[in-house]
Amino acid sequence: MVMRKTRTMLAFLAAALLSSCTTTMPMQTLFVREGVLQYYIPESSSRTAGYKLDIDLTFRDDPDVEPPVTINYSLHYPPRDSSIPAHQYFLTRSGARIATGKSTLLYRERSRSTVRISTVMSRIALKELLSTPLSAFVVELGDSRTLAFPLPGHFSRELRHLSEDISP
Repeated sequence: MVMRKTRTMLAFLAAALLSSCTTTMPMQTLFVREGVLQYYIPESSSRTAGYKLDIDLTFRDDPDVEPPVTINYSLHYPPRDSSIPAHQYFLTRSGARIATGKSTLLYRERSRSTVRISTVMSRIALKELLSTPLSAFVVELGDSRTLAFPLPGHFSRELRHLSEDISP
């Protein structure tokens, strides 16, 4: 009887521990059509100065699609801050900028202090992104403030995997 209770308690404890772990999904590769694959790096999070960034990336390996990269990110603000991102870019470890294209505001939730932005990246910029050690994703707000979010480890790893997958 004591052995049975011990097993039950251990099973319950293991289930509780496993359910509290958060895992991030690996890069997903999707078949679009003959000769065309789409790669998706799921959302990863980073924080700086009271702000939170959730970022994901999609690359469609199709010579007929330009720009082939879409980067979506959510910016979660501290209370009473409502600045809209004006520009964003990746920062390399050497301090160089890798530009993204024009950004589009997808939505703004004032009650949750969140904005969702979509931006694009050219094939040339993607090549640079995949071949250069990165340090941060930088968001320049419309009021001249700059937020440098350390690149999440998972996001960096998945960029390396993407580079390996698409290299000839």
